[in-house]
Amino acid sequence: AMAGVVVTASAGGSVVGSVTTKADGAFQLGPFEGGLDYEVRAEKQGYNFVSDGEGGFRSVRMGDLPVTCVDESGAAVPGVLLSLSGENAGFRQNNRTGADGAHSFTGLEPGTYFLRPMLKEYELSPASQSISVQEGTNPVVHLRAKRVAFSVFGFVKGLDGRLDKHASVVAINSAGSTVETASSEAGGEYRLRGLKPGEKYSIQVNTAPSAKHERATPAAVDIVM
Repeated sequence: AMAGVVVTASAGGSVVGSVTTKADGAFQLGPFEGGLDYEVRAEKQGYNFVSDGEGGFRSVRMGDLPVTCVDESGAAVPGVLLSLSGENAGFRQNNRTGADGAHSFTGLEPGTYFLRPMLKEYELSPASQSISVQEGTNPVVHLRAKRVAFSVFGFVKGLDGRLDKHASVVAINSAGSTVETASSEAGGEYRLRGLKPGEKYSIQVNTAPSAKHERATPAAVDIVM
């Protein structure tokens, strides 16, 4: 028996009756007008209900999946993209860890789930894993993040000294290949991500014929990460 379950009857899209179960789990609705088709639903946070075929309901307690991510120093890592898919091909959720490096997937039906974390410039461990969520259980996933690449920040200004937005800035490696591209924001700032330590890069404003700018000073800034 379960208390606090809201049982609602509706007909033609309109609610015609609602009641909350007591400690014995029993409920009674009606009387209702004859000649109509009625839909009766049971709801309680954290549970899924299915009809038992005899006018009642069977409850399935949903599970939660808390996920935390820290770096090698133990500091929280925010912004990690968590892609969770289920054995049911129609289930997929994508969320990011918050400022505390954590996120909790809630209301999961019992079953097997597949978690894949992603964050540019970081190597995440485990890179993927299969997780079994049993009825009413809350398995906790702990992720470790190791930084394997870095970013370059800067500003672009026009000849009049004003900060320039929508400028295309590129990072070119020692082989002459463009490996990262960024556009300056409204305040002229840009960020080139994913640059590997120990590598030499040439940071340039894109002056290709199709680009916004024809020339830039300096033409390039060489750096070693």
